[in-house]
Amino acid sequence: MLYVIQHGYNGVRRVDPEKIVYCVIRLDDLVNNDVDCVFTDGHALSLLSDFHKKAELGNIDTIIKFDDVYSSQWDLADDRDLKRRKEAELLVKNDLPAQYLRGYVVYNEKAKHRLMEMGVAESMIVVRPDYYF
Repeated sequence: MLYVIQHGYNGVRRVDPEKIVYCVIRLDDLVNNDVDCVFTDGHALSLLSDFHKKAELGNIDTIIKFDDVYSSQWDLADDRDLKRRKEAELLVKNDLPAQYLRGYVVYNEKAKHRLMEMGVAESMIVVRPDYYF
């Protein structure tokens, strides 16, 4: 979805990566608290993907292939399912309370300074252009 947002495909309005912020959370916080969520082992709209309940978050590393999620590749001739698995999702019901935010990832220094101007501590912001497409 991030690719679609950054490039404006499928009727989605294009958004500059500088204006997109990743919110970093800890899965342990979700497991140990009353945060209603589910996760998938691939793109949530795919019939091949399975939905998993919050109770399974403790086993997420055996359900999700994190090498796929973090792969720089999207499509391999010998693995046509990579794209679906790469798009595994964590879906939180309603809003995630701010107390669970552990940090932010931004595209560049300009985006970092914009967050700092909003009162976010510099120590909570990491610049990672490679997280964007």
